[in-house]
Amino acid sequence: MLRTLISFLLVFTSLSCTQRDVAPPIFGETMGTHYSEKFGQRLAPPVRENLQRQIDDDLESINATMSTWRDDSELSQFNAGESTEWVVVSAATAAVVSKAMTVSEATGGAFDITAAPLVELWGFGTELPQRARPAEQQLQTVMQQVGWDRLEVREEPPALRKMHPQLSVDLSAIAKGYAVDQMAARLSAAGVRDFLVEIGGELCARGVAPGGEPWVVAVAAADAGPPAALVRPGYRCVATSGDYQNFFELDGRRFSHVINPLTGWPVSNEVASVTVVADSAMDADAWATAFMVLGAARALDLAEQYGAAVLLLRRTPAGIVKERSSAFVPLEQRVTPAPR
Repeated sequence: MLRTLISFLLVFTSLSCTQRDVAPPIFGETMGTHYSEKFGQRLAPPVRENLQRQIDDDLESINATMSTWRDDSELSQFNAGESTEWVVVSAATAAVVSKAMTVSEATGGAFDITAAPLVELWGFGTELPQRARPAEQQLQTVMQQVGWDRLEVREEPPALRKMHPQLSVDLSAIAKGYAVDQMAARLSAAGVRDFLVEIGGELCARGVAPGGEPWVVAVAAADAGPPAALVRPGYRCVATSGDYQNFFELDGRRFSHVINPLTGWPVSNEVASVTVVADSAMDADAWATAFMVLGAARALDLAEQYGAAVLLLRRTPAGIVKERSSAFVPLEQRVTPAPR
């Protein structure tokens, strides 16, 4: 799904000195990054091994449908076609696209799963980086191939339809969150109560950590300093979008790898990162990207409107400033634990 993913979140265990006897964590690779499952309870070895096989199968199925790195994936085949008729897709793909479209509408197009041609144009895509300003005519040509409102989705029967033959869909900014949700659902269905699942730093927490207290997640600072914040997500999910490392400078301006689909340009605003806590990782994933595009003021206004739990790290001449939505404040942890 993505070759290079930067983790902005670090998982801490409980603050308690007493650690319970729990199942060993599970680690693996998917979507160009790593995944992990950490447990706050015991699991019989056969149960743990069976869960790992099932989750690996689930993740492979998601890649087989939604990856843009695999030519044989369902999404790649849809992108390769130029039909403007309905194209049958899996129920999972239709559901993820439908969620993406909902966020697109709510943010006025700041989140757009059709913006992949712009990502490629600016050198952040699958091709070798060519970080240079494209010609204006080239940019305008590519912009004609972008627009979430040029894509239609139906969930029954599941299908997608292009309104422009060159339109393409890239779910990288939401599919990882969907995959985390599926991991959490798999464990919950098996009766596992206490766990934290994560892919590339996006995570969902349930129950308690090995020490018997809630899971604690650290949000990375925009510099090399200590964590910017410690969060107790409870039974919720967390995702962060930021430009700490994946950026370039042009004519003295700093440009993020996040593309503003409304202008065609990389994001260049004061926001260093956005962390979102939501009921699903898919929601947190998509909204974190959208808030990066919108900028601090509009992002916080929209967060208050929707009751979203959001932490923004904003660059100022005096340094990094933290800004929080009302819903984020009660989730923040004040004590600094030792990392596991």
